[in-house]
Amino acid sequence: MERRDFLQFLALCSMQSLLTTGCASTKTGNLIPMTSTAPVPTDPSAYPSGAPQGKGQIFLFIEDRAGKVQTLRRMDWNNYEYVDYPLPLLYPHSLLQDRNDRDVVYLFEMFGSAVRLDLRTKDAVRIDHKLAREMFYGHAAQSRAGELFVTQLGSDLTTGVVSVKETKSLRTIATLPRECDGAHQIVTMPDSNMAACGVSSVLGRGKGGAVTFVDCDTRKVVNRVALPDSISHLFAISKDEIVALSIELDGLPLDPKYENDSRQNAPGIAKAKPTAIYHVKPDGSSREFLNGGLFDAFRFNSGFAKIPHSDLMVTSHIGSSTVIVWDGAGKPKKVHKIPHPGVVAASPNGEEIMVLTAGKAQSISVKTGEPVKTFGGDDYRVMGIAAYKNN
Repeated sequence: MERRDFLQFLALCSMQSLLTTGCASTKTGNLIPMTSTAPVPTDPSAYPSGAPQGKGQIFLFIEDRAGKVQTLRRMDWNNYEYVDYPLPLLYPHSLLQDRNDRDVVYLFEMFGSAVRLDLRTKDAVRIDHKLAREMFYGHAAQSRAGELFVTQLGSDLTTGVVSVKETKSLRTIATLPRECDGAHQIVTMPDSNMAACGVSSVLGRGKGGAVTFVDCDTRKVVNRVALPDSISHLFAISKDEIVALSIELDGLPLDPKYENDSRQNAPGIAKAKPTAIYHVKPDGSSREFLNGGLFDAFRFNSGFAKIPHSDLMVTSHIGSSTVIVWDGAGKPKKVHKIPHPGVVAASPNGEEIMVLTAGKAQSISVKTGEPVKTFGGDDYRVMGIAAYKNN
């Protein structure tokens, strides 16, 4: 399989944001009228404690079964009431909320365009990759100063940079150092001025990957930690630690004719070799995630989340159709067999997780391990999920 074809296919196999399924496209999502079953408040003052109670809210990226209408759905995870917004992209790969205004979101396609969307006014600023000659690589992060750090690709899909953009216009004002080149995802560290880039070997030469830590204020490299495997997604679990997911990138028997449907490529994905999950720190140290004897399930690692109010963590693995809940000691607590699981999200109260799976989203009780509710089906497909952040 050609590298370009495989890169395009990866858009449907991963979202940090979040992360979500995405794909290269020359099609723009059709706009639809805003609809809702009931208003979903976003102002923290609307809640007695200053923040939504219980399971909070979650974003769903959905499309109708005809594939003609794409919608961003903001849903109350407690009672499933929702508000729908026209989605001016085909399949966003990730969603980022503005850290200073949670009703402003940024959505990024992989191998495609980007949008800044105001959820109050529905006003959108869109960079069309066909017109602007900017191709986005799926993810972004925002510094404490408010700048956007955005992963992007060259037109040949073999080079990549992290650009620094102004939030309102999405205008590029700088780029991060070359040690960040080839990054698919960038995240900011909590309570810190640092960001971390997960670097893949797909856009570079040789084997392996890296996590590059950058000072957001000076835009200078703090450290670059080389790793044996290509890094796809990463998650900041503290101000001085990253969890980095690796995947096998080359040599998979995937059919590019089905790059828009990961289920068609499931037999090829299942042949992916197991690769590690890493804990990485800005001081240069790294260690493998304890796999509890389940390393064979670490095929095409796709999602990670910490479960609030506990020491539990959850990982998802497309290649083995496995979702694993881990305890704080790195031992498997529950193992779920779920078809082609992508991104995972945890509710703020720690009661449920939600997993993207083959055109649906499945919520699961953390306590019992039993399914709670499924979203998607005959009427629409769920193409991605992203947890709503209140702080």
